[in-house]
Amino acid sequence: MTLTQSNEQNIIERDIYCPFCQNEKALLISELSEKSSALQWPNYGLKYWLCVIFTGWIYALIRGFKFVEKERTYKYTTYGFCPCCGKSFNAGIPAAVENAVKSESKKLYKSVYQKKVAGVCGGIAEYTGLSLKLVRLNMVLSSVMTAGLFAVGYLILAWILEKNPEQ
Repeated sequence: MTLTQSNEQNIIERDIYCPFCQNEKALLISELSEKSSALQWPNYGLKYWLCVIFTGWIYALIRGFKFVEKERTYKYTTYGFCPCCGKSFNAGIPAAVENAVKSESKKLYKSVYQKKVAGVCGGIAEYTGLSLKLVRLNMVLSSVMTAGLFAVGYLILAWILEKNPEQ
């Protein structure tokens, strides 16, 4: 299924199969059925915390550290309508819309190409988008300042993390 442009915002795709009259002139329609908002504690993920740790909290000062965030959720109802027979039928989310909505989250791996010792700093730099030199410099400085605690964390990550299979 492919998305087609339409003047109407609710029509996702034209010329789909109608199960009732076996015609190829049905429409796939998606309508907003529910809209809600809520205040909640922000979901700071691994990427945010790695950026904060490896920039010495400068990342949090620049990007901000919110205590409350407003989350908006939208739910859509997708159904098919056949203008020939006049019947409507339940249709799941089309594959093109589902792929656009579902975002694949990146996973933290050890880097194969950007490595000096085990590739942990290179993997963190690739995952967060930070400079590799900044991550390495902060790892060394943090290990010295915490009497080797970051070095132990580095060894644990080197043991736990897998090599990036895409490299």
